[in-house]
Amino acid sequence: MNLNPKTVLQWREMKLIDRALLVVSIICGVSYLLAPFLLTAQIRQYWPLNAAIKGLAVSPLAAIAWGLLRGRDGKLLCLALIFSSLGDIFLALRNGNYFVFGLLAFLVAHLFFIALWRRHWTSPLHPNYSQKILVAGLLLFLVGMLWWMLPIPGLSLPVAIYMCVLTAMVLAAALAAFKSHWVVTGAILFLISDSIIALSTFKHVVGGRLAGFLIWSTYYLAQYFIALGFMAERREP
Repeated sequence: MNLNPKTVLQWREMKLIDRALLVVSIICGVSYLLAPFLLTAQIRQYWPLNAAIKGLAVSPLAAIAWGLLRGRDGKLLCLALIFSSLGDIFLALRNGNYFVFGLLAFLVAHLFFIALWRRHWTSPLHPNYSQKILVAGLLLFLVGMLWWMLPIPGLSLPVAIYMCVLTAMVLAAALAAFKSHWVVTGAILFLISDSIIALSTFKHVVGGRLAGFLIWSTYYLAQYFIALGFMAERREP
């Protein structure tokens, strides 16, 4: 059974419900990505399905994980994706400031991801050369981002904690004994996406539709690679 992100749509043994869920996820992910370019600002601002479409991009992946994986791995992956979807919905809501709630939901999601990756460590105290390079790069990136962004009035501590946990999630994935590169690639894309959010929100380095395109494209690919990549790892014969 080949579930890797490149060939999953060709997997003939996938149940009809799983295929349907995957199609919903992809359609919603692409729709949310293209909406800023296809709809006027007035329609996007009051579009009642905005949060729903965003939430339906990742939540079907959680349902697929629940159905295909057994044991603690399936539960942890499902919970991580569910809290990610909740974070998406909070950040999409326009009536009120839900940024902190979205941040908290994603923080919980990363903790579930860390717990999941930790289960697949073999020798984290003896990483190979490529893992050492990646770990060093991630730590330098974290220090650089925190030095550049902080202080943030009223949000310095939450943002610093979130960035540390996010980086820990990527480090945990890098130290896991995965046969393919999909999960680690997804984790790095997650880091890139959230870094663009931070830079566009607090430093205004990039903004507008370009920021939205970069943030969502890297984020959705991150979740897709993580979810399908991990399921491929666990279901190989």
